Amino acid sequence: MRLAERYLTDLRAVAQTDLDYRTRTVKRMLQSGSDIAYRNRGLYDAWRLLRSEWTDDPHWEFTRLRDLPTDQPFPDAVPTDLQEQIAQALKQAITETPGSFEELQSQRPDPTDTGTYMDWFYRYVPYLTLGLTPDATGLTSARARLRWFLEPLPEDEEILRTEMLRRGQRYIDDWYEFATRVS
Repeated sequence: MRLAERYLTDLRAVAQTDLDYRTRTVKRMLQSGSDIAYRNRGLYDAWRLLRSEWTDDPHWEFTRLRDLPTDQPFPDAVPTDLQEQIAQALKQAITETPGSFEELQSQRPDPTDTGTYMDWFYRYVPYLTLGLTPDATGLTSARARLRWFLEPLPEDEEILRTEMLRRGQRYIDDWYEFATRVS
Protein backbone atom coordinates (compact mmCIF):
# COMPACT_ATOMS: atom_id res chain seq x y z
CA MET A 1 0.00 0.00 0.00
CA ARG A 2 1.27 3.45 -0.81
CA LEU A 3 0.64 6.19 1.70
CA ALA A 4 0.37 9.90 1.56
CA GLU A 5 3.55 11.63 2.68
CA ARG A 6 1.57 13.60 5.27
CA TYR A 7 0.57 10.40 7.10
CA LEU A 8 4.17 9.21 7.17
CA THR A 9 5.41 12.60 8.36
CA ASP A 10 2.90 12.55 11.22
CA LEU A 11 3.88 9.04 12.27
CA ARG A 12 7.58 9.86 12.08
CA ALA A 13 6.93 12.55 14.68
CA VAL A 14 4.78 10.27 16.85
CA ALA A 15 7.42 7.51 16.74
CA GLN A 16 9.86 9.91 18.42
CA THR A 17 7.55 10.63 21.38
CA ASP A 18 7.21 8.93 24.75
CA LEU A 19 5.11 5.79 25.28
CA ASP A 20 2.20 7.71 26.82
CA TYR A 21 1.77 9.86 23.71
CA ARG A 22 2.18 6.85 21.41
CA THR A 23 -0.46 4.99 23.46
CA ARG A 24 -2.97 7.85 23.06
CA THR A 25 -2.23 7.98 19.33
CA VAL A 26 -2.75 4.23 18.98
CA LYS A 27 -6.11 4.44 20.75
CA ARG A 28 -7.25 7.07 18.22
CA MET A 29 -5.95 4.93 15.36
CA LEU A 30 -7.96 1.94 16.57
CA GLN A 31 -11.15 4.01 16.58
CA SER A 32 -10.88 5.16 12.99
CA GLY A 33 -12.64 3.08 10.37
CA SER A 34 -11.96 3.03 6.67
CA ASP A 35 -11.26 0.63 3.86
CA ILE A 36 -9.31 -2.51 4.63
CA ALA A 37 -5.96 -1.06 3.56
CA TYR A 38 -6.15 1.93 5.91
CA ARG A 39 -7.45 -0.20 8.76
CA ASN A 40 -4.64 -2.73 8.33
CA ARG A 41 -1.96 -0.06 7.96
CA GLY A 42 -3.31 1.63 11.09
CA LEU A 43 -3.07 -1.66 13.01
CA TYR A 44 0.42 -2.30 11.68
CA ASP A 45 1.54 1.18 12.67
CA ALA A 46 -0.16 0.96 16.07
CA TRP A 47 1.55 -2.36 16.83
CA ARG A 48 4.94 -1.01 15.74
CA LEU A 49 4.55 2.32 17.60
CA LEU A 50 3.83 0.63 20.92
CA ARG A 51 6.88 -1.57 20.49
CA SER A 52 9.07 1.41 19.49
CA GLU A 53 9.78 -0.35 16.17
CA TRP A 54 7.95 1.90 13.73
CA THR A 55 9.49 2.55 10.31
CA ASP A 56 8.06 4.54 7.43
CA ASP A 57 7.82 1.94 4.70
CA PRO A 58 5.53 3.65 2.14
CA HIS A 59 5.30 0.48 0.03
CA TRP A 60 4.03 -1.81 2.78
CA GLU A 61 1.17 -3.99 1.50
CA PHE A 62 -1.96 -4.22 3.62
CA THR A 63 -2.14 -8.00 3.24
CA ARG A 64 1.09 -8.43 5.21
CA LEU A 65 -0.40 -8.29 8.72
CA ARG A 66 0.23 -12.04 8.93
CA ASP A 67 3.97 -11.23 8.87
CA LEU A 68 3.85 -9.44 12.22
CA PRO A 69 5.33 -11.49 15.07
CA THR A 70 2.17 -11.00 17.14
CA ASP A 71 3.24 -13.61 19.69
CA GLN A 72 5.93 -11.25 21.01
CA PRO A 73 4.82 -9.38 24.14
CA PHE A 74 4.46 -5.61 24.36
CA PRO A 75 6.58 -3.60 26.79
CA ASP A 76 5.20 -3.80 30.36
CA ALA A 77 4.31 -0.09 30.30
CA VAL A 78 1.66 -0.62 27.59
CA PRO A 79 -1.75 -0.91 29.28
CA THR A 80 -3.11 -4.47 29.28
CA ASP A 81 -6.50 -3.41 27.90
CA LEU A 82 -4.80 -1.76 24.92
CA GLN A 83 -2.67 -4.85 24.32
CA GLU A 84 -5.83 -6.97 24.29
CA GLN A 85 -7.63 -4.51 22.02
CA ILE A 86 -4.79 -4.57 19.49
CA ALA A 87 -4.48 -8.36 19.66
CA GLN A 88 -8.22 -8.78 19.01
CA ALA A 89 -8.24 -6.20 16.20
CA LEU A 90 -5.22 -7.85 14.55
CA LYS A 91 -6.80 -11.30 14.76
CA GLN A 92 -10.01 -10.00 13.17
CA ALA A 93 -8.12 -8.07 10.48
CA ILE A 94 -6.00 -11.08 9.54
CA THR A 95 -9.16 -13.19 9.23
CA GLU A 96 -10.93 -10.56 7.09
CA THR A 97 -8.00 -9.87 4.76
CA PRO A 98 -7.74 -12.14 1.73
CA GLY A 99 -4.14 -12.60 0.63
CA SER A 100 -4.75 -11.74 -3.02
CA PHE A 101 -7.32 -10.44 -5.48
CA GLU A 102 -7.95 -14.01 -6.59
CA GLU A 103 -8.76 -15.01 -3.01
CA LEU A 104 -11.11 -12.04 -2.69
CA GLN A 105 -13.00 -13.11 -5.81
CA SER A 106 -14.32 -16.20 -4.06
CA GLN A 107 -15.87 -14.01 -1.34
CA ARG A 108 -18.08 -11.78 -3.50
CA PRO A 109 -21.48 -11.23 -1.83
CA ASP A 110 -24.83 -11.30 -3.63
CA PRO A 111 -24.86 -8.21 -5.89
CA THR A 112 -28.67 -8.00 -5.77
CA ASP A 113 -28.31 -6.90 -2.12
CA THR A 114 -26.91 -3.60 -3.34
CA GLY A 115 -26.32 -2.08 0.10
CA THR A 116 -24.17 -4.99 1.24
CA TYR A 117 -22.43 -5.17 -2.13
CA MET A 118 -21.58 -1.45 -2.12
CA ASP A 119 -20.21 -1.66 1.44
CA TRP A 120 -18.15 -4.68 0.41
CA PHE A 121 -16.78 -2.83 -2.63
CA TYR A 122 -15.76 0.22 -0.57
CA ARG A 123 -14.10 -1.98 2.02
CA TYR A 124 -12.12 -3.99 -0.54
CA VAL A 125 -11.43 -1.28 -3.16
CA PRO A 126 -7.67 -1.45 -2.40
CA TYR A 127 -7.62 -4.86 -4.12
CA LEU A 128 -8.00 -3.02 -7.43
CA THR A 129 -4.25 -2.38 -7.43
CA LEU A 130 -2.89 -5.01 -5.03
CA GLY A 131 0.28 -6.58 -6.39
CA LEU A 132 0.24 -4.59 -9.63
CA THR A 133 3.06 -2.50 -11.05
CA PRO A 134 2.36 1.15 -11.92
CA ASP A 135 2.74 0.79 -15.68
CA ALA A 136 0.43 0.30 -18.66
CA THR A 137 -0.06 -3.40 -17.86
CA GLY A 138 -0.86 -2.62 -14.23
CA LEU A 139 -3.38 0.05 -15.24
CA THR A 140 -5.06 -2.37 -17.66
CA SER A 141 -5.25 -5.05 -14.95
CA ALA A 142 -6.61 -2.60 -12.36
CA ARG A 143 -9.33 -1.48 -14.78
CA ALA A 144 -10.20 -5.13 -15.51
CA ARG A 145 -10.55 -5.73 -11.77
CA LEU A 146 -12.84 -2.72 -11.50
CA ARG A 147 -15.02 -4.16 -14.29
CA TRP A 148 -15.13 -7.44 -12.33
CA PHE A 149 -16.56 -5.56 -9.33
CA LEU A 150 -19.15 -3.79 -11.52
CA GLU A 151 -20.29 -6.53 -13.90
CA PRO A 152 -22.68 -8.46 -11.61
CA LEU A 153 -24.69 -5.38 -10.58
CA PRO A 154 -28.32 -5.42 -11.71
CA GLU A 155 -28.97 -3.32 -14.83
CA ASP A 156 -31.34 -0.97 -12.99
CA GLU A 157 -28.59 0.10 -10.55
CA GLU A 158 -27.06 2.72 -12.84
CA ILE A 159 -26.51 5.28 -10.05
CA LEU A 160 -24.70 2.73 -7.89
CA ARG A 161 -22.67 1.51 -10.85
CA THR A 162 -21.65 5.09 -11.72
CA GLU A 163 -20.66 5.86 -8.11
CA MET A 164 -18.61 2.67 -7.79
CA LEU A 165 -16.96 3.30 -11.16
CA ARG A 166 -16.05 6.84 -10.11
CA ARG A 167 -14.65 5.71 -6.74
CA GLY A 168 -12.72 2.82 -8.26
CA GLN A 169 -11.24 4.91 -11.05
CA ARG A 170 -10.22 7.63 -8.56
CA TYR A 171 -8.49 4.96 -6.43
CA ILE A 172 -6.63 3.63 -9.48
CA ASP A 173 -5.62 7.13 -10.61
CA ASP A 174 -4.36 8.06 -7.13
CA TRP A 175 -2.40 4.81 -6.90
CA TYR A 176 -0.79 5.36 -10.28
CA GLU A 177 0.04 9.02 -9.66
CA PHE A 178 1.58 8.35 -6.26
CA ALA A 179 3.46 5.23 -7.37
CA THR A 180 5.01 6.93 -10.38
CA ARG A 181 5.99 9.96 -8.30
CA VAL A 182 7.65 7.83 -5.58
CA SER A 183 9.38 5.34 -7.90
